[in-house]
Amino acid sequence: CYILRLKEKQQLGEKMTEEMKSVVGILAILAGIIWLIKHNWFNRML
Repeated sequence: CYILRLKEKQQLGEKMTEEMKSVVGILAILAGIIWLIKHNWFNRML
């Protein structure tokens, strides 16, 4: 039983890290878009 619980915790940990990676990626994209808008690159492209 103890070993199975450890495996379940590891799987939960992996899922959490994957979610964190996706959240960090989205934040990075948003930060990039905001940076582009601040530097007027976005307006030039349009």
